[in-house]
Amino acid sequence: MGVAGSVPKGTEQLASGAIDLLVLRVVADGDSHGYATTQALDSHGLVDVSEATVYTSLKRLAGLSHLDSRSALADNGRARRY
Repeated sequence: MGVAGSVPKGTEQLASGAIDLLVLRVVADGDSHGYATTQALDSHGLVDVSEATVYTSLKRLAGLSHLDSRSALADNGRARRY
C-alpha cells in the first residue's frame, strides 16, 4: 500500500505513455503547438494535464520520431513550433 499522494512504483512510465497517446490523438487532427494541445486536452476533460507535461510529451515523441515538427512565425511575429 502506498503513501497518500504518492505515485505507485512503476506507474510513472504508464502515466507518461497514456499522456503520449492522448497527445498523439490531438495532433493527429492537424498541426498544433503545445498550448493548443493542452487546451484540446482540457476541452476533453483532462484539466489536470499541465503545459509542462504536454511539452515534455511532445519533445519525447519527436525524439522517438513519432512526430515531425517545424518552426513558423505566429501572427505576433514570434517563432512557434508546430
